[in-house]
Amino acid sequence: MIDRVDMKHFNPRSYKIINPDCFAFPLNSHGTNWNIYKPATKGIYYPKVTLKRYFDNSNNSNRIITVLDIDCNLPKLLYGNNLYELTDNDLIPVCDTLHNRLLDMGVEMNIPQILMGNIAQVEISKNIPTGSVPVCFILEEMYKAQRLNNFMDVQRVSYRNTGEQLSFHNDGYEIVFYDKAAEMKHVVTNNSDICSETLTNRILSGQLNVLRMEVRFDDHKKLNDFLQEHNLTTNTRLKDVFSQEISKYVLNHYWHELSDTARLVSPSLFSLGFELQQIHNGGGANLKPQRTLAKLAVRCLLREYGYKGTTRVLNLIGCTNPSQILRQYVSRVFKLPRQLDIWKFIDRALSSFKLLTPDKWKHVRLKAFAPWFKKEEQLLTVRDLATWFKVSVKTIRKKIKATKLKAIPISGNTYRIKRADALEYLYGQHG
Repeated sequence: MIDRVDMKHFNPRSYKIINPDCFAFPLNSHGTNWNIYKPATKGIYYPKVTLKRYFDNSNNSNRIITVLDIDCNLPKLLYGNNLYELTDNDLIPVCDTLHNRLLDMGVEMNIPQILMGNIAQVEISKNIPTGSVPVCFILEEMYKAQRLNNFMDVQRVSYRNTGEQLSFHNDGYEIVFYDKAAEMKHVVTNNSDICSETLTNRILSGQLNVLRMEVRFDDHKKLNDFLQEHNLTTNTRLKDVFSQEISKYVLNHYWHELSDTARLVSPSLFSLGFELQQIHNGGGANLKPQRTLAKLAVRCLLREYGYKGTTRVLNLIGCTNPSQILRQYVSRVFKLPRQLDIWKFIDRALSSFKLLTPDKWKHVRLKAFAPWFKKEEQLLTVRDLATWFKVSVKTIRKKIKATKLKAIPISGNTYRIKRADALEYLYGQHG
């Protein structure tokens, strides 16, 4: 749904500056000088309002003040955060709230005039909960696929915030994907009142994975041309663009433009190249190339077809003892990683376009319960790891003492294991 809007070109007769002293103008205020009102009230979101002041040439004592720009994040205006998404029914409440906030700032503008505001820039967004799949894994897969895509300028792809944001830039707009839960964690740490108590606790405890997609039009002509080309609306006023159907169409259009040619990459979270590297650097380092490749092939079959399906495939190619092959190349603790076709997953989320209102967030699926999700620092005890691997504690300690599994010694026979080291052991060295 619509997230941020930047409205310009207001009719001077549609508003009234009732308290210009709220805005701190520079001393040299002749000509094109303006300032942005930023109230310090904690917990209340205000738009960024830019006024322009100049003098009447016929009489220098007459000040003329006009509203040049209103930049506002609509979900934050109504709810205090943009994790909650707006519906079509929220248009009037949004305009009513904006009217009241502008009034607090010394600008009187009625609701009909706000509805008729011309949009110069707009951000259309969607929050997509990903369950137990970390958003950084999805962004990595998308980043690996971007060079297969001729739609965007691959030289203008940015991968920022240590893997938390992926942006595709183009003339007049950009498409952005990022980890919304990670951003919200920083926000609620400073202000825990912007979300419900339950949702705040979920965010702070790391129980949410949320992928955010945004299409940002930073050019009025590009926005206007797109809306008219696709017969969505002939105007770019707030009341015309504030529509769930328009938001859904825009996001789906650019998502398919971006992803259709990029679907050639492996859909799984751990690529074949990653697995081959882990086998080579780990337990398969001393294996012959043929055996290493055979080991990787069996694991790929398991990931695609499961144990029963792999047994049938091995039978079809002439293996007389498939069980022996499986035991030879795959350990008992081998665990299939979650299979996720990120393209189809986002397809379904955007095509259904279920808006996440405050009530809907109560029912969002959390991460799967597992030992490594219960500790924010992601350090596992030996017992946690034994439960995860479905082996005895004694077995885990043997692996640690044999240096097959990296661990941090605490005291005596007590260890802590990083989740990354556990994954490397599970999918690489001991695979």
